[in-house]
Formats: sequence, C-alpha cells, structure tokens
Amino acid sequence: MKQRLILLLLVALPALAWADEIDGINYSLSQGNGSYNKAQATVNSRSNKYSGDIVIPDTVRRSSSSGGSWWGNWGSWWGGSTSSNTTYYVTAIADNAFSNCTSLNSVTIPSTMAKIGNNAFSGCSSLQHVYSNMLYPPSLGTGVFTNVPESCVLHIPIGTLAVYKKAGWTPQSIGFSIVEEGALEESFCLENEVNHQFIQNIVYPDDDYTFTKITDYTTKFTPYRKDLPAPVCLIPPTVEGGQELVMEVYTKGQLVRTDRYPVESKLLQIWNLTPQTYYTYKLYVVDDNSTQTLIKEGNFKTEGQVRMLNIGYIYNFRDIGGWKLPNGKHIKYGQVFRTGELEMSNQFTITEEGKTELLDILGVSVEIDFGDYPGSPVKNYVELYEDDNTYQIKQYVLFAKESKVQNKNCFAKLVESLRAGKKVIFHCNYGADRTGSFAFMLEGLLGVSESDLAKEYEMTSYTYDGRYRTCADNDNDQYEHAYRKLINHVKTTYEGGTFNEKIENMALDFGISQQDIDDFRTLMIENDRGNVNGDGQLDAQDASLVLQSIANKIPPVKGGDMNDDGQVDAQDASLILQRVANGSKHEP
Repeated sequence: MKQRLILLLLVALPALAWADEIDGINYSLSQGNGSYNKAQATVNSRSNKYSGDIVIPDTVRRSSSSGGSWWGNWGSWWGGSTSSNTTYYVTAIADNAFSNCTSLNSVTIPSTMAKIGNNAFSGCSSLQHVYSNMLYPPSLGTGVFTNVPESCVLHIPIGTLAVYKKAGWTPQSIGFSIVEEGALEESFCLENEVNHQFIQNIVYPDDDYTFTKITDYTTKFTPYRKDLPAPVCLIPPTVEGGQELVMEVYTKGQLVRTDRYPVESKLLQIWNLTPQTYYTYKLYVVDDNSTQTLIKEGNFKTEGQVRMLNIGYIYNFRDIGGWKLPNGKHIKYGQVFRTGELEMSNQFTITEEGKTELLDILGVSVEIDFGDYPGSPVKNYVELYEDDNTYQIKQYVLFAKESKVQNKNCFAKLVESLRAGKKVIFHCNYGADRTGSFAFMLEGLLGVSESDLAKEYEMTSYTYDGRYRTCADNDNDQYEHAYRKLINHVKTTYEGGTFNEKIENMALDFGISQQDIDDFRTLMIENDRGNVNGDGQLDAQDASLVLQSIANKIPPVKGGDMNDDGQVDAQDASLILQRVANGSKHEP
C-alpha cells in the first residue's frame, strides 16, 4: 500500500504547482501544458502584504536555494521541475493576489500577462499608478479594482487605447483614468527619398500645364527602382544559435504582419506598412525545437504620405490612399490600389511571395483589369473582371470621349466591392495611361487638388518603360497619351465652380450615379481632425494626447494640427476641447 501511494505521488508530481517567493513576489510555478507550452508563473498573495512599488517581471527563475513549500522540495527531488535553469513566464495574477494591500503605491504588469483574477487589486486604497506593458490585454476578472482611488491612473502603451477599450478596459469599468504613454523609439519615412522630395517640394499652379518638375527627380531609364517604398529597418540583438528570427508587427493591438529572417541577419527590413501609423513589434528567436523566445520588443512610427508598395517584381504598384483633402481629411489607405499587369512577361510576373503580400497581407480580393493580357496569376483567389467590351477603358481624351460605358461599369464594380468590405486593385498593362486616367477620375471625385492629381500621375515616370508621364506632355504623335489634353477637355466641356466639380460632372455624364459617387466618398474619405487616438470618439483624451505630444516632443498619430498652422500646440488642444464642449463629433 505504501509503495502504491509513493508511486501515485510520483506520477502526480509533474502536474503540481510549486510555490516560491522570488524577489519579494510570491509565485505558483508550473510546467507548461496545453496550448501555452511554456513553464508558467502565477502571482499569488503573501503573508506580508505587498507595499510600495511592485514591478512584476516578464519571466522569473527559481532560486536553487529556495525551499518554497513542502512541494518545492519534492519538485527539486523529482528532478528539477522547478530548478534555477527553468525560465517561467509570468502569465497570471491570482484571485485576491494584492487584495487589501493598503500600502501598495504602484504596480507594473508585464507584457506576458494573460489573466488577471477576481478582486486582484481590490481594497488597494493607496494605489496611484498601474503601469501596463500589455499590447493586447486579457479580459478582466470581476471586481479587480474595487475600492481603488479614483485618482489612480492606468498607463498603457502608445497606440493601444482602442484595443484596451475593446477588451473591456475602460475608465468606467476600472474606476479611474487611462493614459497612453511611452517613448517613441524611432520614426521612419516610407516614401523613398526621391519621391519624398518630389511630393514635399513641388506644388503646381492651377491652369498652368506648360512645365513639369518630375524630370528633376528621375530619368527615363532609372538606375534603380524609384517606384518602391522605403522599408522600416530595425537592428536585431546578437543571438547565438537558433534557426531563424520571427518579427510580429502590431498596430492598435492587432497583428498586421509576421516576417521571418535568417538568424544571422544584421538588419531587419519591414515592407509595405501604412504611413502615419504607430506600430509595436515583438522579435523572437526560434530554436531547434521550434520554440519562440522573445528577445526584443519596441515601437516606432511611420511617416510620409504616398504609399508605394513592394509586391514581388510588379512595377508601379501603389495605394491611392493618403492624399490630403480639404477640411482636414485624407483618402483612406488600404482600400483601393493601382498597379501594372500582374503577369505581362517572364520578367514582370508576380512572385509567390508577392501573391502572399497581395492576398494575405493587403487582403485584396477584387481585380479589375482593363489591359490587353487575358487571365490573371491570382484569378483563382480573387473576383476578376476583365471582359473587353465591359471593362476595357481607353486613355486620356479617349477615356472621356469613347469609354463612358466602360468607366461606368468599372466604377460601379469598384463601389459595389467597397460596400461589401472588399479591397480592390485596378490596372492595365503598365499601370500608366489607362490606369492613370481612371485613377485621375477616382481621386478627382474624392477632392484631390489639381497639383496633387498631376503629381500622382507623374509618379509613373519612376517605372521601367523608358517614357516620361508628365503633366506638360504635349506629344502630338501620341494624341491619346496627352494628360494636359484630358485636363483641357474636362475644363472646357463640363460645368462646375471648381475643377473637382467638373470631374464629378464628367463622371455623371458617363452614366455613373450620384449615389455611387456619394457612397464612394463615404467609403474612401477619412477624417483626421481631433480624433488623435483613432478610437472613433472625440473626447478629452484626444486633447490630453496632444498636450502629451507637446511635452514629450512626439507628434500625435493623426489630427493634432486643428488650425492648419503646420504645428501642434496648446491652441490645437483648446480647439479639440471646444468641439467636445459644443457636442461636435466630427469635422469642425
């Protein structure tokens, strides 16, 4: 009987949790099981109440000299389940762990935390600060912060307020205020240097199409790809051993891409992110057993306006989003893309990596092809529209005179797709002339200025076919290729108080419905003003973020410049508060 009892104990021991106090915090330690295959630690209460400033670490190691409880000794005898060589990830705070710790001033919660138990901090009457490093917080237990002072503040990472609210972490649910903060580590402009200078420096006057400046920024045959974006470049820590590095990139708590690199990489490039966005990242090393170990995490912000894209050998691929509009608005990123043919020759065929980027990362599911090459290398994964008589438009003046029905069909299909939440690419062969004419109409309907319409068209000159596309093109031998003639046609043929109104009347003349135009604008225009944290609500939190950005010399993600004076200051915060007081939820 005694032998059977010992045997039962030995069989049961691996499932036990061993108690141990490490650096003043009491833990239950257990080996990994189930879906979380790592050794784990849970923060428990202790007989001597926690006090002062408590920092809970991401991981702990058990002291080899620590006796812990009786089963701590059994654990050591059993063969090292709780040895000092095991790393335990701190993933939970137990029920009542800090309950009634009346001398606790602050607590720091690690990024590894997956569960916070019931009443974990209830009755902490002196608690003033909770610092959370969690990018995607777990759901709260019940009564977690009951009887905690209203003056307490929850500090969370930059750009995570929306995901905290979604997980139930609101001022109403926890009983005190929430503030986004943290040092911005780096900022990266996603426009390559050539195009960044072109976009920033050039402003064309209305009604003057006698000159171009694109020839100052590129030649007909470029020595390198000027139609590509600049990547975000991060330097990894030096690691010994391992199979590869894995980078996870998040915005507002949502995973947006995962990239893999050789373990010996000295520079990690991240492509195709969205400008004007805060990101956080986690870098892991993968060992021979395919176990990922976190080795670095941080944050950065992306800058720039035009979003070019690097999609596996495909030239002239860019997002139509990002162009600034009147009254503090811009075209939404990530909805509609223009490009060249996806499979025009062996040289320009999309790669498998490009397909993954197009379909899985960008999420494109509709392709409108008004080019000359039948079929599509992604036709089995997208809705493809390419019938010649229905969708094959012409370019420039012929676009306006002879492709009215085709333009109506293409636009209707685009808006129908956007209404259904689908992302769209459109293209011809080179993504230049027919594509450029269609993009001109789309962006003109959204309110893009004459100068920016011309610059957007001229950016095709960065590509590979050895011919400039310029707003001053007056090539009489290629009548259909003259951008300025399209401009003249619109201005002399259609009524309207502004150039954009004339473009709208052109679209209506094509047979495009006013409802489709209005829906297109609703779906594609994003308001920037005031909603700094991007949570869809205009409130005092946005004003607070503006003031924080001034104090820390960190620009808010969007919308901080309320008065269009080119800088973010206390006046902008005041304007946000005025709008809140007046009940305004959107643009001024």
